[in-house]
Amino acid sequence: MFIVDFLKMRATLLACTLLCASSALNAQTTGVITGAVTDPSGSSIPGAEVAVRNTGTGETKTWHTNGSGIYTAYGLPVGKYNLEVTATGFKKASKTDIQLNVADQLAVNFSLQVGNVSETVEVTGATPTVDTASADISNTVETRQITDLAVNGREFTSLQQLLPGVSRTMGDEGGTGFNSARGFAVNGQREVSTGFQVDGVENTDMGNGTGLMTSPGMETIGEFKMITSNYSAEYGNAGGADLLVITRTGTKDFHGAAYEFFRNNDLDAKYYFATNIPALHYNNFGYRIGGPVFIPHVYNTNRDKTFFFFAQEWKRRDTQDTFLAATPTQAMRTGDFSAEAARIGQPIIDPTTGNPFPNNQIPLNRLNANALLLLQNNFPLPNQSGFLNYNLNAPDTDNWRQETLNVTHQLTSNTRLQVRYIQDTEAQDMGGVLWASQSFPNITTAVDLPGHSFLAKATTTISATLLNEVSYDYASNYGSKSQGAIALHGAYLAPQGLSIQSLYPIPSGAPDKVPNLYFSGGWGQIDTSYYPWWAHHNIQSVNDDVSKTFGKHSLKFGATYQHSATPVESQVDPGYQGGFTFSGIFTNDPIADFLLGDAASYSQLSKVITPNYIYNQLEAYVQDTWKATQKLTLNLGVRYYDMPHAFEQNNLISNFVPAAYNPAQGVTVLPDGTIEPGSGNVLNGVETVKSGLPRDLVKNYPWKFGPRIGFAYDPNGHGTWSIRGGYGIGYYRVQGNDIYSMVGNPPNASVVSVFNPQLDNPTTGQAGALQPVSLNSLDETYKIPMVQTYSFDIQRQLAAGTLLDISSVR
Repeated sequence: MFIVDFLKMRATLLACTLLCASSALNAQTTGVITGAVTDPSGSSIPGAEVAVRNTGTGETKTWHTNGSGIYTAYGLPVGKYNLEVTATGFKKASKTDIQLNVADQLAVNFSLQVGNVSETVEVTGATPTVDTASADISNTVETRQITDLAVNGREFTSLQQLLPGVSRTMGDEGGTGFNSARGFAVNGQREVSTGFQVDGVENTDMGNGTGLMTSPGMETIGEFKMITSNYSAEYGNAGGADLLVITRTGTKDFHGAAYEFFRNNDLDAKYYFATNIPALHYNNFGYRIGGPVFIPHVYNTNRDKTFFFFAQEWKRRDTQDTFLAATPTQAMRTGDFSAEAARIGQPIIDPTTGNPFPNNQIPLNRLNANALLLLQNNFPLPNQSGFLNYNLNAPDTDNWRQETLNVTHQLTSNTRLQVRYIQDTEAQDMGGVLWASQSFPNITTAVDLPGHSFLAKATTTISATLLNEVSYDYASNYGSKSQGAIALHGAYLAPQGLSIQSLYPIPSGAPDKVPNLYFSGGWGQIDTSYYPWWAHHNIQSVNDDVSKTFGKHSLKFGATYQHSATPVESQVDPGYQGGFTFSGIFTNDPIADFLLGDAASYSQLSKVITPNYIYNQLEAYVQDTWKATQKLTLNLGVRYYDMPHAFEQNNLISNFVPAAYNPAQGVTVLPDGTIEPGSGNVLNGVETVKSGLPRDLVKNYPWKFGPRIGFAYDPNGHGTWSIRGGYGIGYYRVQGNDIYSMVGNPPNASVVSVFNPQLDNPTTGQAGALQPVSLNSLDETYKIPMVQTYSFDIQRQLAAGTLLDISSVR
C-alpha cells in the first residue's frame, strides 16, 4: 500500500467546472444544531444572538433565540463548528470543535452567566455524545474510519459490518457499479428494504433493487450514517434502514492525497476444487484534491465563497474463476457408452427397438451430425479423471474508473449552491456467461456498463426561522444502444454446417447463436442466455424541503417527484436461439439422447422486443420536532407515498388474470402434453391494456401514509443521559425485475415449448402439434411492501467522549 497525503498545502490555484449527481428520493443531509439559552436560574433568554461558524469553510451564520429561549440552526453542512452566544447583561459563552455529522440533530444548550458581554466563558470539544433531540437509532462511520480501515475490495459498503444490528448478505468482497450491492441486512429485514442515498438523493438501481447506480470511492466519501430505526418522515423509499452517504467537499485550505492499494495471490490458499491457485492481481489507485477556488487579489480572496473537490480512482482486477464440470468423454463422442452404462448402472437403450445397444455402443451411422458438430464446437475434452472431468481456471478481468467533481458556491450570504457529478466507467471480461448456466469458459462475457450521477442543489436561508432546499438529480447506468451492454465472445456462434431448424426466424441483425443445451444428471450445459443485450436505466427527480421554526416547534415539510424510464431488451432465456433439454428418457442417458438427436423438450422465444418501462412516484412529508419541555422532545411526522407499479410505455406487456379466465373456453391437454386442436382458447385469461387491463398491470394504492412517532427524554436536564423510543411505518418500491420477465408473454411475444422434438427440426412430427404457452404473471392485488419498526433506547455518558447505548429494536 502506498499513500501520500498533502495537508493544508497552500498555493495559488484557479479551479473551475461543475456538474454533479445522484438519483432519487431526496432527504436533507445537512444537519441541525438546536438548543436552549437560559440564565443561571434556568429561565429562558429571548433574543440572544447565536453565531455558528463552520471552521472548514469559515462561513458564519447568525440566529436568535425565540420567545422560549430556543434557537435552531438549520441547513448546516457536515463539519466542525464553533458556537458563540451573546446577550445583554450576560457574559459571552462559546463552545468549540462541535462535530456535526450527516443528518445530525444536535442539542447544544447554553447557560449564561451574569456579567459583561466582553467577558467570555469557553468550552472546548463540546460535541454532545448523548442524543436528547431525536428518537432515531443511528450510527456514523466517519472519514478516518473510511480511509484508515483495511477493507477487502475497497468498497465502503463493507464498513456497514462495523454497525450494530447489521448482518452480511454478500460475499467477502463487494463489487463496483454493475456488480455492486447493498450487501447487508439491517435488524433482520430484507436487504432491499434499505434505502441508499448519496448527498441526499437515492442511488439504487431499481432494476434489481440492490445494486448501485454509481459506487462512490472510499476516498471521495466524507462520511456515512446508517439510520436503522424510527427515522424522520423526511426519509422515504425505504421501509427499513436508510444509508446516508456524503461526498467530500472543498474547504478554505487545500487538501489532497495520492494512494495505491495492491493485492495478489502469493499467500492465497488453493480453492478446494481447483487444481492450482487461481491468479489474483488487484490494484486500486488514484488521487483526490480539494480546496478553495480563488484568484489572488481578484476573486474569493478570503477563501470562503467557492470550493471544489475532485477525485479520480482506478481499480484493476485480474483474477481467475474455477470451472468444474462434466463433459462427454472421447469414447462417448464415438458412440461408446460402455463406461457410462457402468457408471449409471443401466444399459443404453435403442429407442427404435426398446432393447439395449449391443455392448452399449451406438453405431456411428446413428450419431446425429448436428450433435457431433455441437460436441466439437462447444464441449471441451476432459482434462482430469472422474465424472467432473473438466477443471480450468479461466481469466476474469475488471477495469473500473471513476471521476467525482463536487463544487459548492456561496452565492449570497443566504444562498449556497452545490453541483456534483460522479461518472463510473467499467469494462469486465469473464469466462462463462453472465446470469446463465453455461458450464465451460469457451464462451465469455464482455460487460460495458458506465454509470452517471448528477446533482444540483440550492439551499436558501429565507429568514432566521425559514430554510428551503431545492434540488434536481439525474442518474443512469448502461450506455447507448449502439454501445450495447453485454456481449459474448468465443464459441457462441453456430458453427459452419450446423443445420437445426428453429420455430421462429432469427431477428434481423442478431447473431446466429448455438441453441441452449440442457442435460440432466449433472452434465455441463450450454447457455448463451439473451445476449447480446442492452438496457438503459434513467431516473430523475425534483425535490423540495422546507424547514420552519416557531415557538417550541421545528417543522420540516417537503415533497419529491421521481420519474424513471428504462428501455430493456427481452430478458428471456432461452431467447431467440431456443433451447433443447435432454433427460435420458429415450436411452437412460441424456448424452446418448443428445447424440441420437432425441430431445425431451424444446423452448424458444417468438420475438425479441424492447419494452420501455416507466414509473412516476410522488412522496410528501411533514415532520415536527417539538421541544415540549426542557427535558422532553417529541418527534412527530407522517409521510405520504404514491408508488404506482411500473408500466410499459407501448402496452407491449400482458398479464394472466384469474378473474378473466373462462372455464368454458379452457383447452384440452392430451396425455402427450399437446393441446387438442379446436378445444379452446390458448390465451384464455391473458389480458392486455386493449382488453381492459390497467397499464400498470396491477392494482395501485395511491393513498399510503407512514406515521413516525418518537420521543427523547433527558431525565436530569444536563444532557448526560436520555431515554428514547418510537414507532414508524415505511414503504418501498419493488424492483423492476418482476415485470421484466413478462416480456415473453403473448400475444406480443411468447415462449413456446414442444415436447419430444428432434434436434434437427423441432417442428416436425408430434413436436409440431399445438403446445401450451409459457406465462409469467403478477398478482393483480400486488400490495406495496410495508415495514413497521419500533425501538426503545437508553443512552448514558460514562465520561467525556464515552457513551453506553442499550437499544431494543424490532
